[in-house]
Amino acid sequence: MLVILGSLIAIYGKLNAAPSPGWLRGLFVQAPFRIYLGWISVATIANTTVVLSTLGFEGALADPTPTLGIVVFATAVCVAVTLRWRDPEYAAVFVWAEIGIVIANLGRPMLVVSVDVFAGVCALAGLRSGLVLLKRQRSPCR
Repeated sequence: MLVILGSLIAIYGKLNAAPSPGWLRGLFVQAPFRIYLGWISVATIANTTVVLSTLGFEGALADPTPTLGIVVFATAVCVAVTLRWRDPEYAAVFVWAEIGIVIANLGRPMLVVSVDVFAGVCALAGLRSGLVLLKRQRSPCR
């Protein structure tokens, strides 16, 4: 998982360093890598909690405080990448994953509240970055 994550980060960096692509390249090259990096990022965070649980930290992870810490970390990753690279696709993956977590954990109020905050922050970051992209693409001065 970490090798895939590292490879995708390298590809992502090269794609973002390239000159502004046309809409076809953006749609068929950049967007799939952005979405894939988002999913691998989410999966890495989720797998880390599974490893911690396997190592005996399951009881600690049942407490809302570590869960909130994981959510805050995931939020920081999502917002940093989304705002740095103006990447709504990356944020959309985090929001989609968190909606699934909310649905799966409807009986745990603390988790639901923290996940809702996380999803809202990521959605706003994605929306903001998407608006910046649209504004930049419509600007006559490039």
